[in-house]
Amino acid sequence: MSDFVFSAEALGFTVAEIAIGLLCIYLLRNGAGAETIYANPETERPPVFVSILAALLGIILGGAIGACAGFFAGSLIADLTHMSCFEGACGFFAAFVGLGGLIVGAVAGGIFAIWRVNRRKPARAR
Repeated sequence: MSDFVFSAEALGFTVAEIAIGLLCIYLLRNGAGAETIYANPETERPPVFVSILAALLGIILGGAIGACAGFFAGSLIADLTHMSCFEGACGFFAAFVGLGGLIVGAVAGGIFAIWRVNRRKPARAR
């Protein structure tokens, strides 16, 4: 029941939320110049946070896709070459190729995501 007890910490969070809200209202008031920041969104780069978030998602998704493709390719190569499965050799080979696919997919996914987010759209004729 400690969530329902009055405390200085809860009061501090409330004051901080109100202060942040008032700061946002002050920064976005008419005549503050905020409209010049968003005047031409097609030619400006996205914020760094968006690029970092896209890179992380690209790394995760690219790594997952690369690992799946690598495991599949490794098991397919092991079957096609009639690799011995004595003591799990074909499984270790498939896992090795899968880990290589994970690394390649993660790097390629991160690069592709950053490129996709930061590419500039051509200006439209008005």
